[in-house]
Amino acid sequence: MSLLDELRESASFLSALDFLPDLLRAELHDAVDVRTRIQEEELKDTQPTVLLVERTPGGGWSPDGGAVDVIDLEFHCFASGLDASSVAFYLGMSVNRAMHRIARRKTIIEDGINITGFRTWERPRRKTDWADAVGPVQYQDLPQGTERFLLTGRIGVHYRVKGDF
Repeated sequence: MSLLDELRESASFLSALDFLPDLLRAELHDAVDVRTRIQEEELKDTQPTVLLVERTPGGGWSPDGGAVDVIDLEFHCFASGLDASSVAFYLGMSVNRAMHRIARRKTIIEDGINITGFRTWERPRRKTDWADAVGPVQYQDLPQGTERFLLTGRIGVHYRVKGDF
């Protein structure tokens, strides 16, 4: 067993970055790439793209108080070309719908762990640079012809905790 596996098993909770990219890929159009990290030069080649980032929780997280985890997320939606603004906006709306479908189905992540809900905090809106971005990438300007729209939301994850917490 690797160190990562041992740490994950002892923690009882998961990172959304471990399971959400695959769930979103299954829900979105085949041409959409879903990532948790991205380099600036990759934005020119991989379009459209959703960058998934965990945000600082806005409240409600109690790791020792029970078996429900609340994860705040940012979905950065990138597109380029003549219709980049429209594509990035509608990609954000597609992500929103996909997340609600995943939550409505009470999608099982693994044995005893399932998504219980999704709430949209802010609908997709254009962001012209990374001045307000947090997480794995921050650079001053987007590549020429690339648009970024940001959608924010929160998922709930239920854990059936075994043994002492």
